Amino acid sequence: MFMATFWHADGRATLLQRMDRISPPRAPRWGSMNVEQMVEHVTAQMEMALGDIVAPRRPGWLAKWPVRDVVIRWAPWPKGAPTVRELKRATTADWEEVRLHFKKTFERVVARGPDGRFAVHPVFGPLGPGLWGVLIWRHLDHHLRQFGE
Repeated sequence: MFMATFWHADGRATLLQRMDRISPPRAPRWGSMNVEQMVEHVTAQMEMALGDIVAPRRPGWLAKWPVRDVVIRWAPWPKGAPTVRELKRATTADWEEVRLHFKKTFERVVARGPDGRFAVHPVFGPLGPGLWGVLIWRHLDHHLRQFGE
């Protein structure tokens, strides 16, 4: 059994295998995103971690320790939870382009590594690579489950 984090090689391999099993026109179990929008959405979260996408800070109780750590590491994620506007994508890209963009971004996060520097999260505030690793893994897992993976 591996720890639910992006920084564990087995965890990443599992995420990629699950992602490879989905494709349009698979319907979501909840929510309104289609497969392409979901993949663009999780890709945008990784781009946010890398600092490519910057969202205005929304400081609040979710940025405070220990609440932040509990929410990121252990709390169940509600279906249909709100997201920051910058992670909402209405894609018109070809499915293969969307998949390639995801995989390239995924590899960029891998290359940054568990000792790299990551951006400030707009809701959770400054996160070290450890928390970013858990957040990315859980976010991908949540949305893969949304599409039956």
